[in-house]
Amino acid sequence: MAVQERAVVEFFHSRSVVPTRRLSLGKTALDGRSGRLLIAKVVARFVGELDVESEVDLDELLQLAENYRRVPQPQVRYRLQTDQVGLARTTDRLVITNGRLCLEVSDNHTPPIAHLLAALYASQSQPDLLQTFRQCFEERTLWQHGQFREAARDLLPTSAVEALELMEFDENDVSAQKVRERYRLLLRAAHPDSGGDPGRAADRIRSLNEARALLLANLN
Repeated sequence: MAVQERAVVEFFHSRSVVPTRRLSLGKTALDGRSGRLLIAKVVARFVGELDVESEVDLDELLQLAENYRRVPQPQVRYRLQTDQVGLARTTDRLVITNGRLCLEVSDNHTPPIAHLLAALYASQSQPDLLQTFRQCFEERTLWQHGQFREAARDLLPTSAVEALELMEFDENDVSAQKVRERYRLLLRAAHPDSGGDPGRAADRIRSLNEARALLLANLN
């Protein structure tokens, strides 16, 4: 079964029970729509597992990041550092499996707060990612059973590159005819009458319409 990686946050963390734990970022790839969707899915998957105190602390950390302020350490009992010696490795990836975008977590034993801190620190220098983090953190209707409902206002493609990604094209394998054919195929799959998720159909169709328009305009 082919699995294609679209975005990733790699991080290293301690599993110690000592009061101050350690966290270090590794490889991150969070470009474009895929990056926003990975952050959304990480928040959707893990924010509901926090206790009240950790949730309040995470909100305060998010406010610091949003205001471009220096983040004192530690935060939520984790100290961010560059040294990775002796730390366990975890990766959160957005992958395409059987045509579906899924969150793949490499280690299910990693504490939820470590996933969320890694996602937040990886987003810190990118306002669009922080905006997605904030939206999913606050709007609890966006996550149900770990599945993020794509919000059209945040995840519509805004460039030809993101449109290619949404419609699952390679950059060198696209033509106006192929765009129209792929659009019809994906539109049919998204429709509830063909088994598409009724809760996501409207946003999915809106995204496909925007992607088709962007690609055709770029090809003309």
